[in-house]
Amino acid sequence: ANSGGNIIYYTIDISNTGSISADVVQIVDILANGFNYISGTTVINAVSGANPTINGDILTWSDGWIIPPASSLTLSFQVNVGIQRGIFYNNASIYGTNFCPISTGNTAPVNVLGPELSLVKDVNRIVATPGEVITYTLTYENTGNGEATDIVILEAIPAYTTYVTASATASPNIIIEFSHNGGLNFDSSDAPPVTHIRWMRASLSPGSGGTTAFQVKVD
Repeated sequence: ANSGGNIIYYTIDISNTGSISADVVQIVDILANGFNYISGTTVINAVSGANPTINGDILTWSDGWIIPPASSLTLSFQVNVGIQRGIFYNNASIYGTNFCPISTGNTAPVNVLGPELSLVKDVNRIVATPGEVITYTLTYENTGNGEATDIVILEAIPAYTTYVTASATASPNIIIEFSHNGGLNFDSSDAPPVTHIRWMRASLSPGSGGTTAFQVKVD
């Protein structure tokens, strides 16, 4: 399994089990959607090779190789994994002048892990009059199968209300910051006027979550 954005290695092994040399003119590899070839990573029989021609998800090497009987050719390269979660397959083919095209079909499955965040906002009252205090609670969770990093929850103070000083709370491992100029800048002071609140968490493992809350007074 790999997290989205990771680097993985693909290896294509071509063996000649026949009685004459194989004249390979083209090696084609079809990447999964969202996977991207890393330039300069082609290695052929332990020697750096030229980059393939790239057409969308299709990689094509056309240098031409002669593979004697009972011999083989190994081509490897690296790709960046996409960020979409799921199991993704690769498909490689070879073409030559003295044999029929050969394809692996879908092979080499890669299980891409990734985070998926949910956020639910609740309020303690749906009707309020001037001077009354409203409490907002936000509940977040990583429902995916990969770690989430650099999580930011941003909240604007509702119109016609004033933030209640020292009311912003959060679960552990959260940094709380405040903006006093419409979200342009943030600092640790919640002195009025507060226009926005920002909660920041470095990481969140699968199945983990927490809550944040704040209060406002109706003007």
